[in-house]
Amino acid sequence: MIYFLDTEFSNLDPISGDILVMYLVIDNEQNETVYEKEFRCQVQSRKYWESEAEDIHGISYTEASLYPHPKEMCASLLELGEKYPCTKMVMQTTSNSWFDNDRKKRAWAWIDYYYLELTFRKHGNHYEFYKLFPLSVRESTIDLAKKAGIKKRGLKHLAEQFNLELNHHDAKSDTLVMRDIWQILTRNTKKTASRTTTTSRKTVYGFQQTLL
Repeated sequence: MIYFLDTEFSNLDPISGDILVMYLVIDNEQNETVYEKEFRCQVQSRKYWESEAEDIHGISYTEASLYPHPKEMCASLLELGEKYPCTKMVMQTTSNSWFDNDRKKRAWAWIDYYYLELTFRKHGNHYEFYKLFPLSVRESTIDLAKKAGIKKRGLKHLAEQFNLELNHHDAKSDTLVMRDIWQILTRNTKKTASRTTTTSRKTVYGFQQTLL
């Protein structure tokens, strides 16, 4: 199963803060959606709340303080991981480096995954999280850009390339656009593979006819 997700946070510092919203879509291998939901998580501290982040996602501290506790999202994600085994987890990234010596750079590189890991450490079973969603399942917007042959690798540039409407920094919009891009690239890959196979078969058939 392919998991597409995007999150919004209480601040712009990847070392601290809380997930406020996570939008999740799960597709099967036929690109059919089997699950879709927005999770909201209660902000845990005003200490790390930043107005700059609020200006980006538009969620107020008062609103976020009324959201369900993050442990509910953690429990739901583990249940989903058991029901729909994850083969890919597609999310936005700034780089593909997870092992950067600079902790902040490493966190920014896979910000959504990092914040999920952080949330599970605080409010869930992070061992089960690693088991169901290991580092190896991650797929980034950088990977999508490489497949599409696009040099500018941000989600905004990818959306423009494929003429997709994007309300950037809205978790639902970001997630659905990533899913749409994945489906476009997957269809193109399958078509290319099909053409290659057909050509190969014709060549073999022609060669066999010559032998006869």
